[in-house]
Amino acid sequence: MAHVESLGNSLKGKDKLAWRKIEESAFEGDDNYIPFSPGARKEEEREFFILMDGGEKIGRACATVDREWIEKRKENIGFIDDFTILPNHKKDASILIKHCLAVIKDKGLDEVFVRRSPLFPGLLIDSKEPPTFLMPYNPSFYIDLFRKEGFKSEKEWVEVRLKFPSMLTEDLPPIFSDRKIRKRLFFSKDPKDFQEHRDKVLNLISKKQVPESVLEDTSKAYKFFRKNDARFVIIKVNIKEMKELSAFERNIFMSMEHFGYNPREFMGEGKITFLKRVQLRFLNYFLRIKTLAFRDGDESIIGYVTYLADLAAPMKKMREKKGLSNLFRIRRLIRKNDSFMIGGMGIDENIRGMGAVRSLAFLILKIMADDGVRTLTTGPMLADNIPVIKTVEILGETFGMRAEPIRYVTLSYKF
Repeated sequence: MAHVESLGNSLKGKDKLAWRKIEESAFEGDDNYIPFSPGARKEEEREFFILMDGGEKIGRACATVDREWIEKRKENIGFIDDFTILPNHKKDASILIKHCLAVIKDKGLDEVFVRRSPLFPGLLIDSKEPPTFLMPYNPSFYIDLFRKEGFKSEKEWVEVRLKFPSMLTEDLPPIFSDRKIRKRLFFSKDPKDFQEHRDKVLNLISKKQVPESVLEDTSKAYKFFRKNDARFVIIKVNIKEMKELSAFERNIFMSMEHFGYNPREFMGEGKITFLKRVQLRFLNYFLRIKTLAFRDGDESIIGYVTYLADLAAPMKKMREKKGLSNLFRIRRLIRKNDSFMIGGMGIDENIRGMGAVRSLAFLILKIMADDGVRTLTTGPMLADNIPVIKTVEILGETFGMRAEPIRYVTLSYKF
């Protein structure tokens, strides 16, 4: 009969290898599976369990209390993390799930979420391709296993993967990678200076023998900036501007941070140290992070979009070979990678509903295309967030971008 054994509060040596082996066995032959071991975060209390059937290890899960989550969000919840079960033993999953629930209940918590990712408490509903890096990946039957134990759907989410069409790539020459255009587009002194460069930018673009529609779309963007007394900038990857960006995010909306951790948290809080600066430089190089933003006449950020490399594709390719050779391949694979993801975006409430998407879509998407983006994934959005979903639909319809939804569900259990 199947039973649960505890591996304690941390994984070392043989226990760590056994933990990893269970997942490798469960996903054997699955080309979309990308192994990742997040480790424990500060303020987490964890206990690791394995499910045994005689001498065979058939499943695993971790009962987690995240004190930082409880303190920041004022939610008295725990997590079942890293749940994995061998497919031919899914009938025994109930034993493992019930054991984790009992452990979490004994710690005095009111509710439990399921996490298959360190960033996002949810499970993947279905996907033909791997989700973005660090998002949950699991067989769809995991959802049924938890629902049978009384878990309910708390929220449903959707990521949209957009394939860039030839009208933004092969059919047009690079435009916004041109040094002269970039200088006038991104490095003006103020909104007035930005508008004074308009005719020169349009003239430089016209010399590239582009369709008239390109000039019209660029002019449309300039009109939007003039109407809102703003200019276009690239946010520098430094501690000061990352702090400013984090503050803007907090002011305009509660983003995915509510259901995970904002990757800028370590930059936006606490003392600025040499180590933080090094981490920031490394992240920027490794992930090819770029933030396009709008600044008004007071130099305040009033809108932005951040995009960065999605490491799912390079990590998937690295599975084709094993050993130290991957250390030499990773840089080349990442630099050649054309799959990106949205790291964040937002617009000040005072200029919402003023046509930002339709006015700026071509400009922003062509900048991305000139940076080598060919596939762009939006990041998780609430499935019932109609304005955001509508924005994605507008982009798809306007530019003929093929959209592929990737769906997730947050499951919760209340004691």
